[in-house]
Amino acid sequence: MEALTKVVKAEGLGAASVTRIAREAGLSRSGFYEQFASVEELALFILDDLVAEIAALDIEARTVHGADGQAVSEFALELILQTVFENRELYEHLLLSERAGGTVAKAIQGFARGCRPIMAIARPQWPDARIDLMANSFAGLIVSGVMHAFRTGQPDTAHDLARELISFMPPWLFVRDGSGPPD
Repeated sequence: MEALTKVVKAEGLGAASVTRIAREAGLSRSGFYEQFASVEELALFILDDLVAEIAALDIEARTVHGADGQAVSEFALELILQTVFENRELYEHLLLSERAGGTVAKAIQGFARGCRPIMAIARPQWPDARIDLMANSFAGLIVSGVMHAFRTGQPDTAHDLARELISFMPPWLFVRDGSGPPD
């Protein structure tokens, strides 16, 4: 991420060539292509890795007795969104460009992979297909929220967007033992 971020911030996304990013990361151009098909694929890989790491921390924090699951999830989401906002030009290009359809779907899939374990803990009685549906639905909410914020400028901070998105989610999602109203 450091090489990609450094090049994009210094030169802008349009100038962020594979050659420049590879050189900054200490790779050859072919070494870059052995790992990623494009700059966009690298950016999505970085986002997926971040989501997975923070989702694992979210799950771990929920196991602490007396932890406020909603506050934990809001903070976790804010951490992810902070990275997205800090690299706005890159993620704006990925999500709002004319050819973004496949990228948006990949971003939703990445967020869904991070949401799924949280859904499975919150609703262990649900079948896998229903957990997958809910994880993808919440992931779509998050990615759509980011796209809306980029298009309109509102909310204008990661903190405010995280708070807004969390407010749309059901309270049972934040209870660590899956208790709550019946399905």
